[in-house]
Amino acid sequence: MNLIPNECIEFDEERKICIAIENGKIYKLNNVSGFKIRKVKVDNCILQKPEDRKCDYLMEIKSVGRVIFIELKGGDLVHALKQLFSSISYLKSEFINYQIDVRIVGSRDVPGFINTPDYLRLFKIVRPTNGLIKRSTNKIYSENI
Repeated sequence: MNLIPNECIEFDEERKICIAIENGKIYKLNNVSGFKIRKVKVDNCILQKPEDRKCDYLMEIKSVGRVIFIELKGGDLVHALKQLFSSISYLKSEFINYQIDVRIVGSRDVPGFINTPDYLRLFKIVRPTNGLIKRSTNKIYSENI
C-alpha cells in the first residue's frame, strides 16, 4: 500500500545538497556519497486523519534502507515529538526494514527533553531500527551521508 502520493514528492534524484526549510529553520543533508534521495512533504500533503499531528518532511535513501523524519520547529519541542511519532506510526509500513532517524531543528532547547514521556515513546519506535533522534537548537542542522 502506497501512503505517499506523487504530489507530495518534492524530488527523487541524486543531489549533492538536500534541504528542508520552514520558518527560518533549516535541515541540510550533504549527499557526499552520491545517493538518490527522495524528499517528501508530509505536513499538509500526506493524508492522515485530520486530528493527527504530522512532521514537516522526510528524506528517504532507498539504496541503504534509511529514512529521516524531519520536524522544523520554533520552541515547542514536545509538540515536535508528538508530530514525529504520529507520522512515523502512520508511515512505518512504507519503511519496513529501514533505519528510521529523527531530526528536530528548533530555536531553543527544553531542559529535561530526553526524559519526557513523548521522547521515550518516540525512542521506542526509532531505537529498534538502529535509528537516532538528534536535535539542533540553533535553527540549522547539517549532516553528511
